[in-house]
Amino acid sequence: PTLPDYPNILSSVPAVGGVSDIVFFQDGMQNPLIHQADAIYERQIGKNTVVSVSGLLSIGRYLPTFVDTNLNFPAATTTFTINGGPFGGQTLTAPRFTGARPNTNFGRMTQVQSTISSEYYGLVLQANRRLTDGIQFQTSYTFSKAKDNGQNSTTFSQGNSPLNPFDLDDERGTSNFDVPHRFVASLVYSPNTLFGVGRNSSLGRAIFGGWTISPIVTAQSGFAFTATTSGNVSGGTSTGPLGAGGSSRLPFVAPNTFRAPNIFNVDLRISRRIRFTETMNLELLAEGFNIFNRFHATGVNTRQYIVSGTTLNFDSGFGLPTAAGNSIFRERQVQLAARFQF
Repeated sequence: PTLPDYPNILSSVPAVGGVSDIVFFQDGMQNPLIHQADAIYERQIGKNTVVSVSGLLSIGRYLPTFVDTNLNFPAATTTFTINGGPFGGQTLTAPRFTGARPNTNFGRMTQVQSTISSEYYGLVLQANRRLTDGIQFQTSYTFSKAKDNGQNSTTFSQGNSPLNPFDLDDERGTSNFDVPHRFVASLVYSPNTLFGVGRNSSLGRAIFGGWTISPIVTAQSGFAFTATTSGNVSGGTSTGPLGAGGSSRLPFVAPNTFRAPNIFNVDLRISRRIRFTETMNLELLAEGFNIFNRFHATGVNTRQYIVSGTTLNFDSGFGLPTAAGNSIFRERQVQLAARFQF
């Protein structure tokens, strides 16, 4: 077929060799669909204090992926010798995409398919107390599992998302968004006087009154990541370990098998309100983020092996941090502020 034979083409861009890559929708493309459910049991255990147990479910269907349909079935194989690392000394036989593309009028013929599904299951335990007698707290622990078969959250399109376009089931594994354990606790301590000191004297109340202490503690599992490769197999139709030009995932390891270091973070806010009249007061604040200045890995080296001919050479830097800090977790920061209210 030629270009006009594809009425649902999204784009056509020049590719290497003078031919064009095209992106088009599959016939019967479905809009993404999501089913969500939650069940909550809540019980009061004290004055303004409740505990709860929640079960969460989120099922996604017809999520998009991008598959290069202009490839021959991988009839050839490559037997790799693995040098170093956890699989050192072993051999791996993987399929190899070879030969010219079936339709030589185009390079990659990327079909947008609605074939991705996702599942999320969560159990949430909570204990919360509204501000009573100068104390308020919120705590929650979430145990969850998220799986899918290749969700990639691409904004526009990719040339080829899966490792093997003829074996999409091989993409099933842990989701990019999987966080098995997450605990968050926050406290507001705002008594009449700090720790009860000086409560019976006007001078004590003037010195130790008006304080508020508010810590937030976060502890959670590190993010999941996939072991990848660099380099290209010899004799492949395109790039990558299989010559398919798709994912660079290590062929015999499921997606998101590995996990970055856990995160433990403490933020703290201390404030003092000084009252002048019923309508005027001055509040002094000190806020610290990551007050213990813990190292939080927000990116790691995902390359586990380097393709060199029929050899996979271990990358000794695999799993080592490449980034520390993002908009949520970063190095210690302290800020001071004053606020006058009238």
